Amino acid sequence: MSTPPIILVLDVSTLTKTDIRDWLGFSRAGTCFIPQTVFEEMRFLYDRSPDADLERVSREFNRFHPSSGWRIVDASGHHPLLKSSSGRALTRRVRVALAVARCAYGVAQQSSHSLVVLVADDESIAQRIADMRTANLTSISCADLLQWSRSGQRPGEVQSKLQAMRSATMDQSRVTVSVGDARGRENLSRSGGRSARTHSGMRSHERPSPSPQRLSQTSTVGRTDRYRHSAPYRSYSRPVSSSHRYVKRQSSQLLALITALGAVIFAGAIVWALFNTTYFEQFLPTPPASESAN
Repeated sequence: MSTPPIILVLDVSTLTKTDIRDWLGFSRAGTCFIPQTVFEEMRFLYDRSPDADLERVSREFNRFHPSSGWRIVDASGHHPLLKSSSGRALTRRVRVALAVARCAYGVAQQSSHSLVVLVADDESIAQRIADMRTANLTSISCADLLQWSRSGQRPGEVQSKLQAMRSATMDQSRVTVSVGDARGRENLSRSGGRSARTHSGMRSHERPSPSPQRLSQTSTVGRTDRYRHSAPYRSYSRPVSSSHRYVKRQSSQLLALITALGAVIFAGAIVWALFNTTYFEQFLPTPPASESAN
């Protein structure tokens, strides 16, 4: 079973406590998503921050982001644990932290086959994420992400969530296969019963076979009608093809040639016999001696 994809949702505190080298390591740990609220906050720090370090980090982020492959998302999921407390004025930091948590929850709802990891140092937000018990959502601190990106070893929360997702996928696959087998057996039994009913119905409605006498009468009538309809067509001669006529004409010419040749040979033999008396005399009878003396 393959490991589910990992999506990292980064908070403002995670970006302000790190630099470009750390951000490159974050990209190796998973696909980095920046909530729209965080992106606007980083631009705000770049323009109006009184702190020189925050201004430097925000300037580096604005240079790094266009070619980083990080995605800016505006997703937002609604959950009772992610609502702000009524009747209390929220600071800017708390409002941003809640917005980031709702974004992470919305991304988890949209990407059910991925593990969404919210990276934030707000302990109250981390506790709310844990209490939500979402199958593909967890939370770690910035220090945990730094250790992960540098050593390649996933934090315990991430590893346990991945294992649970793999187990759930395997169980779902088994259930799907079992349901498919059960439906296949049910369809097979239904088709078998339908086939049995069809054969029994055919036997119950089977017509009696006609008697031999009736068959002979039907055959005779059929032949008579067939001959009756086909008789007029027999009086017409079939058309003779050109090749047949050519063969017949050649045969006639050959026969005439042979007859003429035979006649010539016979006539030549007669003429030769008349002029060659010596040859002709041998075929005549010899006269008696008495007749020859007289």
